[in-house]
Amino acid sequence: MSNRFFRLLSPALFIGNLVVILVVWWHGVLPEIQADMVAGPLVAFGRLAGLLAFYLILWQIMFIGRVGWIEKAWGHDKLSRFHHFFGLTAISILFFHPILLMMGYSKLAQTTLASQFWLFLTSYYYTISALIAYLMFLGIVVMSLWIVRKRLKYETWYYIHFTLYVAIVLAFIHQPANGHDLADRAMRIYWWFLFLAASVNVLYYRLTRPIILFKRHEFRVKRIEKETHNVHSVTITGKNLERFKARAGQFIIVRFLAKGFWWEAHPFSFSEMPSGQRLRITPKAVGDFTKKIPTLPVGTKIIVEGPLGRFTADRAPRGKILLIAGGIGITPLRSLFEEFVRQGREVSLIYAAQTEQDFALKDELNQIRSTSDVHQIAKIHYMPENKIGRLTPELIKQAVPDVAQRFVYLCGPPPMMKAVREQLESLGVPKKSVLYEKFQLG
Repeated sequence: MSNRFFRLLSPALFIGNLVVILVVWWHGVLPEIQADMVAGPLVAFGRLAGLLAFYLILWQIMFIGRVGWIEKAWGHDKLSRFHHFFGLTAISILFFHPILLMMGYSKLAQTTLASQFWLFLTSYYYTISALIAYLMFLGIVVMSLWIVRKRLKYETWYYIHFTLYVAIVLAFIHQPANGHDLADRAMRIYWWFLFLAASVNVLYYRLTRPIILFKRHEFRVKRIEKETHNVHSVTITGKNLERFKARAGQFIIVRFLAKGFWWEAHPFSFSEMPSGQRLRITPKAVGDFTKKIPTLPVGTKIIVEGPLGRFTADRAPRGKILLIAGGIGITPLRSLFEEFVRQGREVSLIYAAQTEQDFALKDELNQIRSTSDVHQIAKIHYMPENKIGRLTPELIKQAVPDVAQRFVYLCGPPPMMKAVREQLESLGVPKKSVLYEKFQLG
């Protein structure tokens, strides 16, 4: 099925299930609202907050769970933004769930909020697990925002987000036991179906499929080559790699099965066109994990998730292409540069790095450019910041005078990409003509 089909299916499923939840909720709370026009609405909206928050959280884990049919339709970058938005929305709604219920029921019982809170904890099954889940959800959001703001290590973000799954299970076991809206057997079955559907999708794409791929292809490290003082390329070999349908511009998530590596999985873009014979990634040493990569033994087995991402050549309409790379953002653009050259497309590459010594893969890029039958259509502009400063609209225009007529691929550090997007807009490049890939957390 086409990506367009799944791009229509996912919002249809979201809206359809949302309508079912709202209809069932309204049918159940209408008598309570009519019976007490103060306490009734408090209880009603408290119940709705619980239903909606959990429903949004299920979609949130689908967005970031590398679910293939969703990822192919929207792309990892866009799904990361969906994940962030749905997460903040869900927690904002969830925050009011117990507060509104305590206010509503305490008014009905003519008791204090503290007494009602204690009654919830001591008289209802699994309320303690719900309280633990509630505190975990709030803590995960606070910690995630702090990590992003402080730009802490990927590993810290990874392990904190892993606790999200524990919180989801704790929250779910509370709902069928205590939720008035799930008292009906049909609604309970429906709620179980939603939970299991999301769980099966995430478990398959994050656990089962990588194991299947590992058994099928037997990925392993073939060699490690130094590109710059802090950048190394890892060549990955295996069997039946022609069946691993990867494309230039995409990325994989790798778990090296070696001492000191196996407990972490990290995303890396392909730094050359997948050939059906081998794969290659080119990490930069920016954290504890990537700094250790040069020590990986040759032959190390690898579990691979993917390929992922829609940062691919088919996204560009006919016409000229401009690739703009910042630092290690060159990795997906190097593979795209090769693909566009092979297609005979007119393509220019602007590559910005701190110094001349920081241009990774430079020899390969020059080799692609110098190929006799393509040297007139492929151009590269190296821009070391220590000599010419950071990219400016004037530098971009000088390198590529017809920039406004080109489709642009952009990859690099988020602050650099934000600045370049603004520069491209000032040069007359439409926003829809800029495709970018971000190296940041979801």
